[in-house]
Amino acid sequence: MDLFWQDDADPDMLAAFAAAGVAMPMQQHPIYGAVLRRFGREVRHGIWRVAGAPAGLAQVARRSGLTLLSRGPLWLDPGPAASRLRDIAGRALTIATPETPVAGRGLIPIVTPRLQAIWHLRADAAELRAGLRANWRNKLTKAEAMADGLDIRVSARADAGWLYAAEGAQRLARAYRALPPGFAEAWRAESPGSFMLYEARKDGQPIAGMLILRHWPWASYHLSWTGAEGRRYNAHRLLLWRAACDLQDDGYAALDLGDVYSEETPGLADFKAGTGAEIRALGPTLLVLPRLTRRRW
Repeated sequence: MDLFWQDDADPDMLAAFAAAGVAMPMQQHPIYGAVLRRFGREVRHGIWRVAGAPAGLAQVARRSGLTLLSRGPLWLDPGPAASRLRDIAGRALTIATPETPVAGRGLIPIVTPRLQAIWHLRADAAELRAGLRANWRNKLTKAEAMADGLDIRVSARADAGWLYAAEGAQRLARAYRALPPGFAEAWRAESPGSFMLYEARKDGQPIAGMLILRHWPWASYHLSWTGAEGRRYNAHRLLLWRAACDLQDDGYAALDLGDVYSEETPGLADFKAGTGAEIRALGPTLLVLPRLTRRRW
């Protein structure tokens, strides 16, 4: 198995991996790479081949002597390929967070694995709804019964400034970290149709908002905010359900709901798990030591 590097992703190869059901987290999608380039990162695409046929893909970013691999590589056959993670290490310090747990020589864990909620979108809306946990489904039904007084909006072009401001204040109050608004706006600039803003308004005023970033065949729940009136209407649940149904209608395979911190935020963890999402352990963040014979970019 040999690793080859190129500047740009191969769309046909990505389509083939998607058709084979390979996961496509945001950090391994070409849109993400294009956004990182806007922020001054050097981005390269690695392809492992066996007898000329692709076996694995990795999108890596580099800046100031540090190489980062997030949520990858992507493997058609993950079993025997896991040890190839060390192929990416060059002269730069390399940090990797693989999508699945991996261990071995030259891979030094430095951060414990995260739990990620992956909502696999089923064949149709009825099956998707049947996959909800009973309590989540009952609350959704109640929210739908109250929704007549709400204006639900979905747009790729609407101004998201109010949501960035509200979520930013929420982030400060709750002391959690997130990507800056500039990241989402750079995503919209790179792929306007992959940026979806969901809003719930009452009497013209926003009471809840949610931003979904699409990266075929997956999408990511990027950020959200709900005010007191939004909580009364359970608007967050309404928006997430609408987003999942829209993605399903458009043929997307999964919605990545993000990290699950059950001890720190048990309510959020229960909310995500209530969708029927798979709670998946990612691999630990690793310091990847180079092989003695180092591959050059």
